[in-house]
Amino acid sequence: MNVGGYNASVTGYYGNEIANASRSKTKDDGKVQEKPKTAQATKTSESNESKLSEKAQNFLKNLREANDDMDFFVANSGDDMEGLFAGSTKEFSVAFSNEELEKMADDEEYANQKLDSVRNAMDMSDRISKQLGLEDKDVSISKIGISMNDDGTMSIFAELEKSSAKQRERIEQAREKRAGEQKEAKEKAAEEKEEVKEKDAGRIGERYGRSDVARTTVEASSEEELLEKIAQIDWNKVSENAPQNIGAQLDLTV
Repeated sequence: MNVGGYNASVTGYYGNEIANASRSKTKDDGKVQEKPKTAQATKTSESNESKLSEKAQNFLKNLREANDDMDFFVANSGDDMEGLFAGSTKEFSVAFSNEELEKMADDEEYANQKLDSVRNAMDMSDRISKQLGLEDKDVSISKIGISMNDDGTMSIFAELEKSSAKQRERIEQAREKRAGEQKEAKEKAAEEKEEVKEKDAGRIGERYGRSDVARTTVEASSEEELLEKIAQIDWNKVSENAPQNIGAQLDLTV
């Protein structure tokens, strides 16, 4: 995953004047239908975002525009992080609290430190896959959600899939195709980008509807803990196409 846009987006934000306009909120009619838990989590995130200062909203908007292959949410301690990340159709999602975003909007050095932490967390997906030999076991980390907490800690939510060899091949082909489309979308007009997103969401929905994929979610507060929990998954006890949570809900206030 190319995350080179991070520093560029932060530098651009602090180096250029951003128009003082309210962020318009549109509905993507092509997205996968949300479950009640996910819909409520998304609603809470949108409510949190509306409470940001204009400066912080512009900063967040800039991040999204520079990294349109990721989802950025606004979530605070006690919010349903798992439900929020479950609603994303993208491989990587990041949640910042209101307080964190206000600090990042005011302090370029602080913003870069936080985004460096996010970049490192995103890279760990490949590190863990290689260390545990997940590909050889037909297991993949399909989603990573990162929550940056006010106390400086990080919460990680990883969704894993185990599939048959044929299904694994189909998933990899679909991801490669989506990656190519996302790259092309960056060079097209906004209307064309929306069309790609709608098609992408439809494919993800089709993939999740397959019956030959077992799926589970792991929560951790560090890469080491995530590695340990993934290694302990007993796939014989994970039902196909039925999400299962490994590990208790994290207390984000700790």
